[in-house]
Amino acid sequence: MRESSESNYSQTKSIFLKYRRRFKNAMPSVSCPACGKEFQSEESLQQHAQSKHGTAKTTLKKERTGSRISTTKIAMGIAVLVVIAVGAWLLLAPATPAEPGQYDDFAKCLSQKGVVMYGAYSCQH
Repeated sequence: MRESSESNYSQTKSIFLKYRRRFKNAMPSVSCPACGKEFQSEESLQQHAQSKHGTAKTTLKKERTGSRISTTKIAMGIAVLVVIAVGAWLLLAPATPAEPGQYDDFAKCLSQKGVVMYGAYSCQH
């Protein structure tokens, strides 16, 4: 029984080590500025700095792997979207007539007399 538990432990450990080696570079790391040791979280670094170097807080050097979108690219993308939206609004917005239409006087007269128009959703009048 003991042999099977040891073999399960060794299999689990080897799988974990393979996973760790494979994905270690994909995880962000934080290094100690005093000794250069790397940690996977800021909390681990803080604990290390307090226990090994006697300091409560350290200045962190973050080494991130993978791609990050810079704020300049985000700002440029937003600016392009704003320009496209304003251009579409200018092109698709209905133009207001510069001069009065043929029936404007008639519509004003009807409004002054209190005329109300009733219709149905299926009628296009």
